Amino acid sequence: RGELKVTAEVGEDPTAFAEIYQPLTLGQTWFVAASVVRTRDTNLLPVEDPVFAKYRTDFAAMEVDLGLQLGRFGELRFGVTRGVGRSRLQGEAPPERSDELPSVVDFDRGGLHFVGVLDQFDNMNFPRHGFFTFVDYFGSREDLGGELDYDRVLGFLGGAVTHGRHTALGLVNVFSALGSDSTETFSLGRLFAGSGYRPDEITGRYGGSAALLYLLRLSNLPPTLGDGIYAGLSIEAANLWQESSQVDLGDLKYSASISLGLDTLFGPIYLAQAFNEDGRGITYLFIGRTF
Repeated sequence: RGELKVTAEVGEDPTAFAEIYQPLTLGQTWFVAASVVRTRDTNLLPVEDPVFAKYRTDFAAMEVDLGLQLGRFGELRFGVTRGVGRSRLQGEAPPERSDELPSVVDFDRGGLHFVGVLDQFDNMNFPRHGFFTFVDYFGSREDLGGELDYDRVLGFLGGAVTHGRHTALGLVNVFSALGSDSTETFSLGRLFAGSGYRPDEITGRYGGSAALLYLLRLSNLPPTLGDGIYAGLSIEAANLWQESSQVDLGDLKYSASISLGLDTLFGPIYLAQAFNEDGRGITYLFIGRTF
């Protein structure tokens, strides 16, 4: 039988999502899904390297997918996306382009997407064993309502091993415009992905991040509140570039963090202090998954 899934996130970048999921076979191997999503986030428009203009974007989209369940391993989805959005310039435009940048931009998005997920983590909040990976491809097409034709892909790989109370966790993010004229700009500068930098300091269309995280399970939460209490240390490398020809591993930005994490019934909660290679610190109170 079908299922209805509704989720919402609050905070700086609020999101609302609803999906109707309908199996097509008795074994629930094949399925169709229709979803709607509403987001509000900040996007950085490249003006002239290294200058970016900051826009606050409201976006709403509908997706229809055909999917294949891979048993307990994950799933594959292929579908069509159609959406509309409006971006508003935040603050003043950079002096280099103050006469050229519009204060409001309306846009359409339409195209094909593919998502593949393999999930073998024992716990998505604070994994102790296994691995998790996903690939998310989007191909904007004018024939499907997009502003122009372009491609982009993003991927993630995480793995965890544990001995007693000690866990080592590796996290890798990858972003690419696949040689196209993609208008989508990615950003890093978040907990365990360039923790020591703000999001507007690491932006671009190509690149990624890698982090090695050590977790020590300190104690248990009461069963009515959740699972474990963890202390963590991370070392991280990250950067993004506008063009693939600019990618240079010698130009990575390094960070480190110390954190206290709670695996609660409401999701993971982190209190963390991060530092970048220049010694500047950023404090986090983060509620939700970091990957």
